[in-house]
Amino acid sequence: MLPHFLRRTGGPSCGRCASAWPCLAAAGLVVGAANLFLPFMILPIYAVIRLIDPRLSEAPATLGAAPLRRFRAGTLPLTLPGLVSGAAFMVSLAVPMYVVPSLAIGDRFQTLATLTGRAFPFMRNEELASTAATILLVLAVAIVVGSTPPARRLGGSA
Repeated sequence: MLPHFLRRTGGPSCGRCASAWPCLAAAGLVVGAANLFLPFMILPIYAVIRLIDPRLSEAPATLGAAPLRRFRAGTLPLTLPGLVSGAAFMVSLAVPMYVVPSLAIGDRFQTLATLTGRAFPFMRNEELASTAATILLVLAVAIVVGSTPPARRLGGSA
């Protein structure tokens, strides 16, 4: 119903699509995933921000630094371990995402996780299912292992 309404009213389209539906499906998938996984990004950042001494942001203020400059030069570098850990945590949870694409966009588009989940029961293709599952596993492990050195180098422990 929404794609039909947007098409009739000249709503958003990415230019590559004949209708607004593929663009809306991708946007709906992103909004659904962000809604589900954003708390897993916020928790590590919150934990790191709680450890920052409040006097560290007051010192530049006494020297006349603007609030944006204080954030960019002081708070942001100190929260990078939380950002890296949160991003790795969120992406490793989002890689095998199966439910959100099924609910948000249905069977119209395939993600790697939905392809893995449907390859054997519906298509009876064991090779495709095992290959897709292996790719998902390698992606998740690579993300977690690849984020550990930057998080340690920045002063955190992922």
